[in-house]
This record gives sequence, structure tokens and C-alpha cells, in this order.
Amino acid sequence: MITKKFLCPSCKKQISCEGNPGDRIQIICSKCGQKGIATFKGEKTEAAVPETPTNVIEIKNLTKYYGKIKGIENLSFTVNKGEIFGFLGPNGAGKTTTIRTILGFLTPTSGNAFILGKNVDKNIVELKQSIGYIPGDFNLYGHLTGKRFLDYFSSLRSSDMSLRKELLEIFDIPLDRKIKGYSKGMKQKLSIVQAFMHNPQLVIMDEPTSGLDPLLQQKFYEFLKKEKEKGKTLFFSSHVLS
Repeated sequence: MITKKFLCPSCKKQISCEGNPGDRIQIICSKCGQKGIATFKGEKTEAAVPETPTNVIEIKNLTKYYGKIKGIENLSFTVNKGEIFGFLGPNGAGKTTTIRTILGFLTPTSGNAFILGKNVDKNIVELKQSIGYIPGDFNLYGHLTGKRFLDYFSSLRSSDMSLRKELLEIFDIPLDRKIKGYSKGMKQKLSIVQAFMHNPQLVIMDEPTSGLDPLLQQKFYEFLKKEKEKGKTLFFSSHVLS
């Protein structure tokens, strides 16, 4: 019997497993749920190969009613790893309801939503460490400065904040000013920074370019392309079909 130790590629937790020469054993990180395959060859061991679900988002017959009013009904779709997925529809079509249900803010009337292979209903607290979110109506703490706001969100997440500096170079924000004095465009830029700064695997965006001028929109699209090339999955809603 061989004992093998290695680091989870997602959260860096050390994992141990045992096997015999020739065995291939599926393992799951107890901290983040990352799956992998441990291969045992003779007396030497090799690092587990990460096994990321092909479908980062999977929606099955998702339905949400507000009393007798239909929000969404029997909605099903999948979003693949590394994909930029545009969720298009006119105002009132149920885009925000879908997003808020996927993220666990709303309880579905029926159906299921899965993120990174895990049921949202049972694992949403754990999953949020791997998700960034830009809401359509970003309500901020107006009495805080931009810096204190970002520091607060950083304290809630255990992930690396290495993207924060890069994002602030792209989306220039007066961090020493109180948020209540921000324009709509400044608030939207702050929303973008907080969603991406912890380097999440998946970012869900509800009308992310609202309030951005055309030049900033172009910068944002270029940033999304770079993040896609890194393997991130990007889901965004819009009513603009052009």
C-alpha cells in the first residue's frame, strides 16, 4: 500500500490517499470539492490530475413563481467551462430571476441548479468562494470609501486577491472618496472590481455594462476575453441584442 500526499490545485489543501501500484483512484477535496485522479505507479506517485466538470453551470427544469405570477418556467441550459455565455432577453423576461435563483438568493418552485457539479441548494455557501457576482442593481454602503468597501469584501473571502491591483489599473476609481458621491459609472466599475478581484472560477453578471461609457465597455470586453483565455467561465445577461 502506497500513501500519497499532494496539494489541491484549487484551494491548496493537502490531501492524502492510499492505493496499490497500478491503481487509479478518484479523490475529492473536502474543502472545495475539486475532483481529481490519483495514479499509483510502482513506488513513485504522480500528482493528481484535476477533474473539472465540463458543465460549470447546469440548469434542469428550473421554475420560479411569485405566488401566481410566473418568473421562469421549466428553464434548462448548460454553460461549459471556459465559455463566455450571453443570456439574452427583453426586460421582464426572467433573466434576473434566473440569476438570483442560480445564486441561491431565491428558492426555486421546482427544478435544480448545479454549479461546478454541486447542487446550489445544498452547497451555495461553499460555492460562493468560487463565484464572482455583478448584480443588476448594485446597492452599496454609501458611507464607506471605495477602498474600505473593497477591503470589506476581501475580508469575507479566503481566496487570493492578486487581481485587485490589475483591475484598479483598468477601471480607475477614486478609492479615497465615499461611495455616496460616486456616479453610476463609478459604482459599476467598483462592482466589476469586487466581482473579479478574488480570481473566481465563475463570474455571473447581470447587465454588467450598465452605466459604462463606450470606451469603458470596450475595455471591459477586452478584459473578459483575457479572463476567458485563462479558463474562467463568464455568464452575463443583457437585453441588448447587438
